[in-house]
Amino acid sequence: GKIMADWVVDGRPEVDITEMNISRFEPYQSTPRFRAERVTESLGRVYACHYPNHFMESARGAKRSPLHDRLAAQGAYFKPVSGWEAPDWYDPSASAAAPPSIAEYSWNRESFFEFWAAEHRACREAVALFDMSFMAKFLVQGDEAGAVLNWLSTANVDEAPGRITYTQWLDDDGRVQADVTIAKHPDGSSYWVIATDTMAGTVEAYLKRHATGRHMFVTNVSGAVAQINLQ
Repeated sequence: GKIMADWVVDGRPEVDITEMNISRFEPYQSTPRFRAERVTESLGRVYACHYPNHFMESARGAKRSPLHDRLAAQGAYFKPVSGWEAPDWYDPSASAAAPPSIAEYSWNRESFFEFWAAEHRACREAVALFDMSFMAKFLVQGDEAGAVLNWLSTANVDEAPGRITYTQWLDDDGRVQADVTIAKHPDGSSYWVIATDTMAGTVEAYLKRHATGRHMFVTNVSGAVAQINLQ
């Protein structure tokens, strides 16, 4: 009650409401099919043992990256990430007839640890590509896009075309509202705003709220564009 009262009176709550903000939900989660399947499984697992690497099995496959089939062919074991099917680890011995699976869950070192370790070692000692298509991606356009993004950000994001900047967005009291990466398009006409998947709705609402009355247009392209990270 106090949180809502503060929000109504002061225009913002006095505590971090990310975990209870309605903007944390995505459209696919409000479909009748998703709710029917997920609620049934959630209720059935209320008193089950919740292992750290056990993921929900219902309402899966809502989103898949363009690389999904290629990753599956490499033995990927997928886990749900904000509706996306994201590879968690790879079993080199897996096949279409015998896909990777977890025979028994554990609180200790899992049976697939050796696969995790091999991938970690390859990334640390050489180089790796990661399919990060589940990240939230927004195309921001308009004559005032650069000025608004600059005002929201702690760093200068309206620099030379092609420049990529990691930055934070703060509110009037200096509290962090979002953690984003902003890239200015090479032609200088638009910007890409990349945020973590769990903040998709929050970042979109924040952008559109600050676009009101400005020549700035925000388009959620999360499901239309793949993202591959080189590390």
